[in-house]
Amino acid sequence: MARQHGEAEPGRPAHGTIPAGRPPDPADAGIGLLTLVERTLGTGTAVYVPGDGWIRLTLPLDDGGPAPVTVDVIADTRRTARGIAYLLPGAGLNFGSGFFTPSHLNLAHRLRREGLLVVGVTPREDAATLQDIGPDRGLAAHLRDLAGVVEALDGALGLPYQYVGHSAGALLALDAAAHDDHPA
Repeated sequence: MARQHGEAEPGRPAHGTIPAGRPPDPADAGIGLLTLVERTLGTGTAVYVPGDGWIRLTLPLDDGGPAPVTVDVIADTRRTARGIAYLLPGAGLNFGSGFFTPSHLNLAHRLRREGLLVVGVTPREDAATLQDIGPDRGLAAHLRDLAGVVEALDGALGLPYQYVGHSAGALLALDAAAHDDHPA
């Protein structure tokens, strides 16, 4: 039988339990959570930006492709995350322009204040040159990139998660949910 999302399995406690070594202080948990995300995905130059009650990690995933997938993670420093919202921008947009503007009144902060770890996945095309974009870049490629991020973070964090998309990102969210056995 397949593991239900959030269930304990070897090397990972059930959702809602605090594994040994994870800091109990919510501020430390937010920063520690981003450090864990960076170590889990860690294939690029990480940039941390602190805010009032939150911290942002931007990590381009350099996997040898022509351009990186960029992952932005917003963690609350006042409370522990109870789940993950994967935010998927529309065509021609990135996480920052689609979900992180204006700077304090945006969807990313709204979801963070609701207790979710916000993970924005920006497609490779955002950092690509015109020569880098070919017929192999499309919904199937975006789905593979997203699945790699989700699988890695699910294995490390074990939090329930949902997909949220705008425009073409909504199509990706629907496709990802249709192919995923684990979302909440």
